[in-house]
Amino acid sequence: AYQLYSQGRHQLNQRTPAAFNKALDFFGQSLDLAPNYPLVHAGLADAYFLIFAYDLMQPRDAIARARIAAQKAIELDSDLADPHATLGGLHTYYDWAWSDAEAAFQHALELSPGHATAHQWYGELLSFLDRNSEAEHHLQTALHLDPLSPVAHTMTGWHFLRSGQPEAALKYLTQAEELGSNNDFTYVCAAHARRALGDEDRAVEMLLKAREQWNDSVLSVASWGHVHAQKGKLDVAEAALKQLIAKQSEGYVPQAYLAALYHDLGDEATAVACLKEAIRRHDAELIFMAVMPGYTSVRANPRLNSLISVLGLPAKDSH
Repeated sequence: AYQLYSQGRHQLNQRTPAAFNKALDFFGQSLDLAPNYPLVHAGLADAYFLIFAYDLMQPRDAIARARIAAQKAIELDSDLADPHATLGGLHTYYDWAWSDAEAAFQHALELSPGHATAHQWYGELLSFLDRNSEAEHHLQTALHLDPLSPVAHTMTGWHFLRSGQPEAALKYLTQAEELGSNNDFTYVCAAHARRALGDEDRAVEMLLKAREQWNDSVLSVASWGHVHAQKGKLDVAEAALKQLIAKQSEGYVPQAYLAALYHDLGDEATAVACLKEAIRRHDAELIFMAVMPGYTSVRANPRLNSLISVLGLPAKDSH
């Protein structure tokens, strides 16, 4: 059971759709052998949380499964840090309950001060809240504890990109790539960092790489369209929007992505409708829309910005 659990964890760290499915399979086999094994329930909770975070299932369904698994793990072993860290992630990315998230991460780190993922996710929360020095402390701690993690490097790079330090961001994102990151988010962030540094050609290369490696994932197509719209290439943005609309028949497409593209194409009414639906569904992407430099143009629209402000995050762009 432990071997199967470990294989599931290894697959989760790949952060690809195929790997998430393999992880669920390994965790299922492990539970068949040991139904009350708390670590496996914690692993399942992480799997469904990440499936939500990577836009691979209806948020409501993935989050319900993640919560049930996390609560089961805590019932079986209340001293296990993993499910408390997962609840922190759920409170951050789905509930938008910032103080509950912080309490869950702090509890996880009390139980296990060397829990790299709890430090990483806590760092992400603190970055959203614009508490930058604390965010950097926890992200650097995660890297110190797990120096070969492409995900920890990616999220540290993402933090520096969010806080307006594209050069520092690129350093970590390049390291994530060198460590074999399979994550489309790594390349999308690298593209935004390159753009901020004035290297448009390499930025487009990175976006293309995200599309190719992830077989036109929702994130990669949405980012491709949004960046090209900002460059004035509205035909490319329109093609990306059509592709995302078509993708809705085969899987989950966050409405936040559609809202950004409709806004780019000047259709404010549909952008507002999509953003309202994104809020109703609790799309994970909304938090990034609230804080990332790449979405400044969306936040510049007062109607869209007033909707985004329901998340209760520190206001951006006021300076």
